[in-house]
Amino acid sequence: MIVLRFLFSLILFQIPALLAGGLAARVAKSSREEWQLLAWVPVMPLVIWGSFIAIATTRDPTSHNLWPFELVIWIMLSGILFGAVLLGRWLASRHERRSR
Repeated sequence: MIVLRFLFSLILFQIPALLAGGLAARVAKSSREEWQLLAWVPVMPLVIWGSFIAIATTRDPTSHNLWPFELVIWIMLSGILFGAVLLGRWLASRHERRSR
């Protein structure tokens, strides 16, 4: 029973990471070289958060009662990281075009 609860929690809490992964795949596809790898960095906080919360709530169901608020915070952090990657990619391409 604990295993099923853990698997359900893990699937539930990884949904935001899967959605961010889809966005990262689109950004990586339109990027070149090191920017393809950097496009996946914003997904990591959501993957780590989802796994941590799934383990914690399986061990103690009363822990992390405010996980929806945690989710909003981590989504905002990932959004900021996506913005930083896109801005960095844009600045690098701009600098590359100027140096030609």
